[in-house]
Amino acid sequence: MSFLSPSSKPIAFLASAALAAAALVSCGVKPSESFSDVNTVNLPHTSAKWQSIGNCWAYSFTSWLESMVLTSSDGAQSLNISESFITYLHYRSQLLSRSTRLTSVQTGGWFETAAALTLKQGYMLEGEFIPEESEQTFSARQKAATAYLDESLKNGLLKTDRSPATVKAELNAAFGIDIDALVPNLKSASDLTVRLPGSAGMTTLARLIDPASRDGWRAARWVKDSPTPVDGTTFPYWAGKHSAAQSALLKRVKKALNAGYPVVIDWFVDFNALNGKGEFSGKQLELKGPGRQGYHSTVIEDYVVEGINPATGEKFVVGEGEATPEEKTLAEEFGEITYFVVKNSWGGSERLDRVSYVRDGEGGYHKLDADYIFSWIKQVDEDGNDDGIDTGLTRFVLPAGY
Repeated sequence: MSFLSPSSKPIAFLASAALAAAALVSCGVKPSESFSDVNTVNLPHTSAKWQSIGNCWAYSFTSWLESMVLTSSDGAQSLNISESFITYLHYRSQLLSRSTRLTSVQTGGWFETAAALTLKQGYMLEGEFIPEESEQTFSARQKAATAYLDESLKNGLLKTDRSPATVKAELNAAFGIDIDALVPNLKSASDLTVRLPGSAGMTTLARLIDPASRDGWRAARWVKDSPTPVDGTTFPYWAGKHSAAQSALLKRVKKALNAGYPVVIDWFVDFNALNGKGEFSGKQLELKGPGRQGYHSTVIEDYVVEGINPATGEKFVVGEGEATPEEKTLAEEFGEITYFVVKNSWGGSERLDRVSYVRDGEGGYHKLDADYIFSWIKQVDEDGNDDGIDTGLTRFVLPAGY
C-alpha cells in the first residue's frame, strides 16, 4: 500500500490492504464483537458502512453530516448520503483536469475534499444515485468503477481523449449510470438546514461545510510537541502526558462532543495494534511490532476520561452510563482521555473477518486507546523497512465555535 504524508498528501487508506490484513489481526481465531455501554456522550449515528476503496475521507464526511442531521432534528430526520456520488465527483474532477500524468484515478482525499465537492456540486442520497446501494453497506460499484477507469486511462479511451464528452461517457460506463437522467435527484447544499452548535439557531449545509463561513467547520491539527523519542526508544512511545497546546485542543474536542456535535478524527492505522476486543492498543502494537499501515479518517462517537477532582482530591472516571452535566464539565476540565470510541467505515456486524466494537447494539465501531492514539508510532514501508515515525493522531475537524 502507499504511504502518504498527512502534511501534504490526502488520506488514502486502501481497503484492499485492510482486507489483506484481516488474517494478521485475527490470528486464526474467529473474531467476536465486544459490547460497550460506555457513554460520556451518546451521539446519534447512522449505521456503519464498509468502504471498498481508499476513500475513508468520504465516509467520515457523510457520517459527520448524517450525525449533524440526526442531532439537528432530535432523531426525526435520517439521511443516507451517497459516498459513491462523492467518489464520482472526485473522479470527474481528476479526469477533467489538465494533468497529463494521470495514469490512474486517485482515491485519497480529506474531509475538505468531500466538503468542497458537496458545496460546489451538491449531494445525492444513496438510493437515488445507485438504488441497490441503499440496502448495502459495501459498495462493489465503487471498486469496479475504479478498476474500469484505471484500465481506460492505461489502455482505453481516456488514455488519449479526456474531452468532457468522453469523460462523461466513461464515468457513466464505470458507475453503470446515466448521469443526465439523475440530475433531478441532485440536492443543493443550500437547501438542507442543520442546527448551529451551542444554540437553537439553524444554518444551511452550504454554510456549515464552507470553511470560509463563520458557521463553517474548523480543522485543528494535532500539535506534535509531546516528548519525542530518543535513540533506543521502544515503539510505540508516549511519555504519558500532554503539552499545554495538546491539552487545550483535547478540551475543545471534549467540549464539542459534550454539546452533542460529532467530531472527525484523522489518525494512523497499524493493524497489529488491533486486538480481539476491537481496540487499537499501544500494548498490543508493542507486543507484535509494526504491521500493515495507513492514514485513516473516522468520526468520534464517545470518549472516556479519568482524572483527579480538584475539589475533593479524589480520582474520578467518566464513562459508564450517560454522564450528567456536572460529570461532563468535570471530564472537560480535568479529565485525561483514556480512549475514544469511533464510528468506522470497515463494516458492522455483517463483517465476519474483523472484530469491531458494539455501540447501542450495532457493530462497526473501534476504540482508540490513549497508549496508541497519543504515541509516536514506528512506520515501515511495504517491505517492512523503517520509514520514519509519526503520531497516532493527525488532526480533528471541529464545528464552528469550538
